[in-house]
Amino acid sequence: MNLTYFDELNMESNQSDSARQKRIREIAERISKVRKEKGVTQVEMAKKLKTTQSMYSRYENGEIRIYADTFLKMSQVLGVTPNELFGTTKSGNDAADPIEHSIPKRILRKMRGVENLTRLQQDSLILIIEGIVNVGNKKRTNKNPNEPTTST
Repeated sequence: MNLTYFDELNMESNQSDSARQKRIREIAERISKVRKEKGVTQVEMAKKLKTTQSMYSRYENGEIRIYADTFLKMSQVLGVTPNELFGTTKSGNDAADPIEHSIPKRILRKMRGVENLTRLQQDSLILIIEGIVNVGNKKRTNKNPNEPTTST
């Protein structure tokens, strides 16, 4: 099963198909806007992403879904956070990425090697992480609010 960054948007929302398509177009337009602001051509982006210019153009037009690793690489090439491309944080140097600040450094160090994994290994890792996070979220939401919390 190959998950894309946009599949997460689809799975997590109760939006209609037209609302999802609109959100995907907004993200694609943001990618195009940031690329132009940074003075990078589609040809340059395609080379950095190891794809063709026509394929990259389809990303920016919202015609095809973008794999998470490609989305992350786009953000690295453009010098912005994935959240900035996704539209969940403000762009600029003063905009902090709350996710990066909440993840322990030991996990972030391990994540640096993920780009060297095959796509299949990356997809497997995503599924494992999603499973663990989903179980953790369910445990938190199923707790009795009157029950005292204990830390381990």
